[in-house]
Amino acid sequence: MEKVSEYTSVAVGQLPAKTWNRLHMNGSELKWGNETLPCEMTLKEGGKPFDAEVVSGAGLIFAADGLPSVYGAAKKDEKKTVSLHIGGGEAPFTAGKAFFRAEEGSELTIVLGCEKGENTLAFHLELEAEKNAKIRLIQIQMPGTPATVLSDIHGVCGENGRIEMAQLLIGKGNLYSDCHIDLTGDGSSYSAEIGYLTRGEQKLDCNYVVNHAGKKTESFIRADGTLMDRSSKIFRGTIDFKNGSSGSIGTEQENVLLLGEEIVNQTIPLILCAEEDVQGNHGATIGELDEDILFYFASRGIEREQAEKLMSRAKLDRLCGTFDNEEARTIAERGIGEVLGNAEND
Repeated sequence: MEKVSEYTSVAVGQLPAKTWNRLHMNGSELKWGNETLPCEMTLKEGGKPFDAEVVSGAGLIFAADGLPSVYGAAKKDEKKTVSLHIGGGEAPFTAGKAFFRAEEGSELTIVLGCEKGENTLAFHLELEAEKNAKIRLIQIQMPGTPATVLSDIHGVCGENGRIEMAQLLIGKGNLYSDCHIDLTGDGSSYSAEIGYLTRGEQKLDCNYVVNHAGKKTESFIRADGTLMDRSSKIFRGTIDFKNGSSGSIGTEQENVLLLGEEIVNQTIPLILCAEEDVQGNHGATIGELDEDILFYFASRGIEREQAEKLMSRAKLDRLCGTFDNEEARTIAERGIGEVLGNAEND
């Protein structure tokens, strides 16, 4: 592997409003090399380019010259499905950008998969749902993904536009998932269903920010995952009700299963409000398998380790059941089998 002599610290996962930072939860830093090379990107059913500016804490990465950009679009009133596969390639630090638009009244489904690699990969996705349009993103981080992956997503919804995300985060390496959604149009909405499993020394860093700007907008974020071994996870979920977002509702929920004595679990649910007539909800359930559940499994001849795997898989299988795409379900089921089947040996 080529050696990199110089690095830059890139701010990722930044909270829009800082909190007491004794536990260093306001944001993270990603070590990035002095040269960014193109990653491998393959898009089926691509479309014509459209103007979109990458605005994120990781903008420094995506400003590099010569990075690949792919484009996909669903035309007015069209229903379309596209597949995007991203690979890290051989270089130590690679990146790429993808831009997707659903025109008025259309529906666009995007199946995104990360292929095998060993280095550091960053990719930016720009999603735009116009009036009465819907974008559904199914994102799968497979086993054997690069040592470190940054997924940087920005979405915008017009009037009655909608973005739906289903994310399965089960890679072996460290993963930074940064997502910012702007509900600018009245009646626009966003939902995210996130399933994750961390193990070994793996680090998972999630940051989801929803800006409610239009009237009667809705957001729903649910994360459901398992921490094993000595892994660590931080989940930041921010619902920001901007001035003028009257009648809007935002909800975030996280359910975490802890299966290790040395794991580190951190969660920051944050609700910001500049409007009176809004409703914000957040909650979390965190814990181990209780004795009643373990007794139930034991009475059926199932040992503790196997019971833990069954419960972990059930969380991920629930998410896979929402995939309305055969390709996505096949990839996800194979990945879950590889991870849980080999977990005891890693």
